[in-house]
Amino acid sequence: MKRKEQIELLWMTHDFLLEKIYPLEEENEILYANIKEFQKEVNNPHKLLTAFLQINKDLDLFYGKQLICLDDIIPLHEENIDIPPEREIDIETLYALRCATINLLENHRVTGEEIKQLIDDLNERN
Repeated sequence: MKRKEQIELLWMTHDFLLEKIYPLEEENEILYANIKEFQKEVNNPHKLLTAFLQINKDLDLFYGKQLICLDDIIPLHEENIDIPPEREIDIETLYALRCATINLLENHRVTGEEIKQLIDDLNERN
């Protein structure tokens, strides 16, 4: 595969992953708010928990794939060979994007653990 094709494929993969991540993040926020709200009211939160755990798993997967994709993109941009003009981006911006993705993944995992603990607490009360 030619260098330009490789770079384009990696960026297309990155774009695809972003399209998957955005709606999952929105659903995750809604479920997180619902779980917090239902903490006082719900006797059996298993349906909400099941949905949350699936979204949590999917986000973890897509953030991980996005990091792998960025780890493949960065060296190609560092070499600065055959980068299509529409894909040119400052290397510092790529590193910032990678760091932001790592932070999102870490925060997402912390929130997931908080929700799991909250659900465990709810189940113990019932």
